[in-house]
Amino acid sequence: MTIAPAILPQLSNRESNAHTTLRGARLWVARAFWVIACAASLGMTAALLPMILRQSDYGDWMIERTALLFDIRYFSPAFDTYALFLVGLKYLAVILFFAVACFIFWCKSDDWMAILVSIILLFIPHTFNLVGYTDDWYLYDYPLNKLMYALDTFFNIIGLALLFTIFFLFPDGQFVPRWTRWFAIIPLLLTIPIWAADVFSTSLIADDRIPWTVIILVFLGLLLLVAWSQIYRYRYVSTRTQQSQTRIVVLSLVTIAVTLAGIVVISLFGLPFNSASFLETPLGTLISFLASNIVLTLLPLSFGVAMLRDQLWQSERVLNRAFVYFALTAILVIVYIFIIGALSEIFRATNNFLVAAIATGVVALLFQPLRERLQRGINRFLYGQRDEPFTVLNQLGAQLENSIAPDTALPLIVETIARTMRVPYAAISLQEGENTRLVAETGSQENRKTGIPVSLATAFPVSIPLRYQNETVGELKIARRAPNENFSSADLQLLENLARQAGAVAYTARLNAQLQQSREKIIAERENERKRLRRDLHDGLGPTLASQTLKLDAAMELLNDERRETRDAREILRDIKTQTQNTVADIRRIVYELRPPALDDLGLVGALRAHLAQYNTVNGLQITFDAPNELPPLSAAVQVNAYRILLEAVNNVVKHAGAKNCVVRISENRDERLETRDLRLEIIDDGIGLSENFRAGVGIASMRERAEELGGTFRIEANEPRGTRVIATLPIADSR
Repeated sequence: MTIAPAILPQLSNRESNAHTTLRGARLWVARAFWVIACAASLGMTAALLPMILRQSDYGDWMIERTALLFDIRYFSPAFDTYALFLVGLKYLAVILFFAVACFIFWCKSDDWMAILVSIILLFIPHTFNLVGYTDDWYLYDYPLNKLMYALDTFFNIIGLALLFTIFFLFPDGQFVPRWTRWFAIIPLLLTIPIWAADVFSTSLIADDRIPWTVIILVFLGLLLLVAWSQIYRYRYVSTRTQQSQTRIVVLSLVTIAVTLAGIVVISLFGLPFNSASFLETPLGTLISFLASNIVLTLLPLSFGVAMLRDQLWQSERVLNRAFVYFALTAILVIVYIFIIGALSEIFRATNNFLVAAIATGVVALLFQPLRERLQRGINRFLYGQRDEPFTVLNQLGAQLENSIAPDTALPLIVETIARTMRVPYAAISLQEGENTRLVAETGSQENRKTGIPVSLATAFPVSIPLRYQNETVGELKIARRAPNENFSSADLQLLENLARQAGAVAYTARLNAQLQQSREKIIAERENERKRLRRDLHDGLGPTLASQTLKLDAAMELLNDERRETRDAREILRDIKTQTQNTVADIRRIVYELRPPALDDLGLVGALRAHLAQYNTVNGLQITFDAPNELPPLSAAVQVNAYRILLEAVNNVVKHAGAKNCVVRISENRDERLETRDLRLEIIDDGIGLSENFRAGVGIASMRERAEELGGTFRIEANEPRGTRVIATLPIADSR
């Protein structure tokens, strides 16, 4: 297996992210700011943990209100389980936000856009109260409650303002359209006064100097504006590379904006069928909670998927196992809580050792099979079916069985490889002489679906030769999943297995193409021959016979006229005789060009010996003819092509070689292993040889075509110590 050199520079991502890269002092300041923001967010979350534990035991207003929907009584085991489930659900989302934020910073800590997104993901749990309601600081009278409340509220404000900012700036750090930059400062202008009024107990909003309805309507307008901004940027401004990398993130941003806008509208105007505020009902509260949590988790999930699968910010495919164990932990925690809740409800006990033991045993039994399934699922998501070679080969075999022609089988192979290996580009080229011809590819035609340009897909290809019976028949090119990512040993093993299957199909496709070309060439040659015969008959024999008719008429008139002498008639008849002889010669020439009669009369060896004898007196050239007395039975096509090749080669020696000696040799070659026979033609002279600027002319091209159209070979080379050697082989059909 060979790795082809890069044919295009790695520009697609670097050009789009060059102006967001940090260097020098700015880089260290940005990293320090992220560390401070991360420490503050984690510290605030840790400080709120006791309150969260209290909520898991006794609930809060949201848990109490939504419990009414399921008729769950307060202080019952079912209520404790329900509260633990909702609190656990929120904190799973918090863990996801923190994990993706750290992942982004780890991968792209030198890009201010990535750092900004990471900071926003750290603040979002505080903005939407996923880590707890800080209003309870006053209720439980914790130490430093005023300061903690002010800090958490500040996180809420900054997180909300930055969320709008990232809507306007993502993915390249530019405002699109440019006039949207003036709307990006509106969230700060509104949220900072609200934060100050809330923390310092001013009457900015209480006296309706800024009515809440106006503020909410402004935020509603901003939500719709940022959704439109992202759609506009994606459709009309982003490159195809950016579209490919940001598609899932843009979709999640628009979904979040539309969902929050819907919640705002319902909170302001209610529903048409419900006069009361729908969000204050148990069902409305539960729907609002689930919708906001599920929709908000789209943000970290979309960034994580975009970085892992679509190479957002040129991120590497790392943290595979980290994501496996995160998903494994989340699922096992949910299973554990569900088992504890269900068994506690059955046994009417909350602190039962048997319940905990059963739940722990179930989790232990599920750990290994669940981990394997998750690992296999994430590997398939990232790398395709490289760990399932038999499945891939079976799929390919089934598709090849249903394919009608080899020409349709090669596109099926490249599509199967691209799909199962999760690569953006795959192509197969067939070897045709010294050149290759692209016959099937996938990636360039999929640009409209995937957004991956050919320049990126083929920037760093891996080339695998396709072989059949020890002959290289083509080449398989696979683009890497990412410019900096190498294929693993499992990838390479699967690709080699697929290449073996593709080799036979490529060989069949090449034979099919050669057969089609031969058919077209035969038809073209037949038509050309018909045109030549028509031209010769029309331009040569036709006018000659017509003139003879006129001359015969003139001769008859002279003979009928008794007053004139017959000398003129005899002269005309003499001209007619000469024309008739020339016409016969033309007819013989045409017949000879169709098939030399000497081949039928003397055979190939006899015809060549008789023809070559004519050259022994030309320019002092001595021709030696070496051939067996009897050749095996030859088809008419082999006889004619061998005859034409040898005469054309000898004619070149006579005209251009300046040689004194020439050897024309005919022999039969047998390959016992392959059970094949060839007629070998060899013409050797001691002339001036091939020049340094030698270029094949019409005669040499004709000899090559005559050999190759029968499946043979032709080559012309220098002879040692001087002269030229022409060698042609023509396959002999088995007459047995």
